[in-house]
Amino acid sequence: MLKSDLLQTPEKYIPVGVYCYDSNGLCPFWEIRKNEYPHHENGFCKFLNKSDWDLNEEYNKTNKIIYDKDNKLTGKTISELEDPDHIDEISGKKIHWITSLIWNKVKSCDINDK
Repeated sequence: MLKSDLLQTPEKYIPVGVYCYDSNGLCPFWEIRKNEYPHHENGFCKFLNKSDWDLNEEYNKTNKIIYDKDNKLTGKTISELEDPDHIDEISGKKIHWITSLIWNKVKSCDINDK
């Protein structure tokens, strides 16, 4: 349970910069939710009340992919692609569209981000 002062004045507690920590310590809103999601998608922001998984799904529904694996313009969102985890033709590696980095203590909020 978060203290009410945290939610009323989050800018007092959220670290300055692009990370969920600074020289004063770790953001009180940051946490890892082990066993809920894969390692690179298990971060959770209590301020946003969203996980990496939630933010990735939002991103996949709204952001456009400019080129497909054949280097052609698609104009589709990631979730509209037939195979969103397609194999990259150049590297041969499977591409999974991970964008949120809360798990790695990179902010997804815009509080004190300058």
